[in-house]
Amino acid sequence: MTPQKGQLYFLGVLGLIAVVVNIAIFLPFIIVIVVSAMCAVILSPLYIRIEKLFRGRKSLASFTVLLLVAVVIIAPLVFIAHQVFADAVSLYGNIKAGGVDGLVAIVRKVELPIQEFFPNFSIDVQKYAALAVSFIADNLGQLFSSTAYGVFNIFLGILMLFYFLKDGAKFRKEVVRLSPLADNYDREILSRLSLAVNSVVKGSLLVACIQGIFTGVGLAFFGVPNATLWATIAAVAALVPGLGTAFVILPSVVFLFVTGNTGSSLGLLAWGVLAVGLIDNMLLPIFLKKDFHIHPLLILLSVLGGISFFGILGFLLGPLLLSLLFTLGDIYKMMVSGPVPKKE
Repeated sequence: MTPQKGQLYFLGVLGLIAVVVNIAIFLPFIIVIVVSAMCAVILSPLYIRIEKLFRGRKSLASFTVLLLVAVVIIAPLVFIAHQVFADAVSLYGNIKAGGVDGLVAIVRKVELPIQEFFPNFSIDVQKYAALAVSFIADNLGQLFSSTAYGVFNIFLGILMLFYFLKDGAKFRKEVVRLSPLADNYDREILSRLSLAVNSVVKGSLLVACIQGIFTGVGLAFFGVPNATLWATIAAVAALVPGLGTAFVILPSVVFLFVTGNTGSSLGLLAWGVLAVGLIDNMLLPIFLKKDFHIHPLLILLSVLGGISFFGILGFLLGPLLLSLLFTLGDIYKMMVSGPVPKKE
């Protein structure tokens, strides 16, 4: 072995050790980094406009965007999350105390025709409802953890979002420069990921959130208890193809009818069809990018799987990783079908 080769091997080993150590250092913050980067992608058009308004003052523009996000998005989300948690706890206590008469009446109407063929068939309303609501309450409780680690992650995420907005263009150039792929492939991957983030978050997820809000307004107006909790479930159900907010609205209509509120049940049904049901057809084509399509069922699975794997922030990370998979598949097809361009 020549001295030069020995030096190269030694340098390679040191480089590998450095990579492993740095991965270990950054790994605890990977979720915060990815979520902050996604938020920067979504907020970049707003940042660019504000930067022009401030005549290229990047730091001031980035700080202004953070203030707007705190006022317009974070504060309402914290309020809604707190209300959902309170509703879940209240409903759980009500169920344990036996206050599920309306639900029992509905289930009884389902049981009677089935029991004609299967006499022993029955649905333990209290047991399954208590399990479901307990699961919701326990998981939402994580949002209100006041540990130093949680506070630190929030602060770190805000700080990273500030720099991602301010220096995002520099970071992209550095990624392209360091990648061993041809530059056009690197730019294509970054472009596709940006398109995916905007399509998934501003498309399917944002429309689902809007449908959930409209559902909650209808439920509260027509007197359905724990409206915020059911509206949140409706927002998740809105991601299910062929199901949507009907998963919450129809049982609520039946609940109002069984408990003697016929007028409210008809009003909620009309609200669900005319207001909530039309949102998907009106807003989704506006938000969803035409050049990128992911089936709603895959988005749902990626959201649920992401939450299961990454925690509450998995609703963002799951769709992003799914989008990355599709993007890499498309890049692979491009590389196989044509000549590989040279690195610029």
